[in-house]
Amino acid sequence: MGVTDGPSTSNKLETLPQDEIDDILYIARANELPELAPYLTSLSQKYGTTPHAILLSSTDSETQNTPLHYAAANGHLDLINSLLSHFTSSSASSDETEPSIVPFINRQNNSGNTALHWASLNGHLGIVKVLLEQGADASILNGAGHDAVYEAEMAERQEVVEWLLKEAKGMEKGIGDGEEEENGDVEMNGEGHNGQGEESTGAGAESGKANGDEMDI
Repeated sequence: MGVTDGPSTSNKLETLPQDEIDDILYIARANELPELAPYLTSLSQKYGTTPHAILLSSTDSETQNTPLHYAAANGHLDLINSLLSHFTSSSASSDETEPSIVPFINRQNNSGNTALHWASLNGHLGIVKVLLEQGADASILNGAGHDAVYEAEMAERQEVVEWLLKEAKGMEKGIGDGEEEENGDVEMNGEGHNGQGEESTGAGAESGKANGDEMDI
């Protein structure tokens, strides 16, 4: 484990052990909101960094899913707000020229899906609104060439479709070719399990599929 040179508290972290990444992903997936801030604080103290640096390092090594992906897919609005609050606090950008919230929000997993794709697919309009307000790019295409509007259309999430077409920049219609991804469906790592391989029955799970991502989260 290494932290970049600099002051005692750094906004950058080189790596995070997979077990700790799994813990954060499970907290986001299972909506364990009371556990999130204390755990991020403990890791920040452990590695001499900031909570937002911990979150930037919390990406699954196999799927490239982030805590934001899981919270967005399952409709955990309060947890989404808590995650994003660590990027809008003064400590998050005290030694950076630009805030890192936008790349965090727009991070794509192995199938090219962003948190916005998954929130749109599962019809979580409140989360869609928050993500757009904080800088989500609705024009990003996943690996199958679909944007968030198209995924919402295919899932018959009409309220989400109408809001995105009205509010998202440059959106006149959903983009997608309607074809299956060439390499077939990709099952998400850890589905139905927590970060330690145990069965999970977290409340609020949604089913859906976006560009090969099987979601029973």
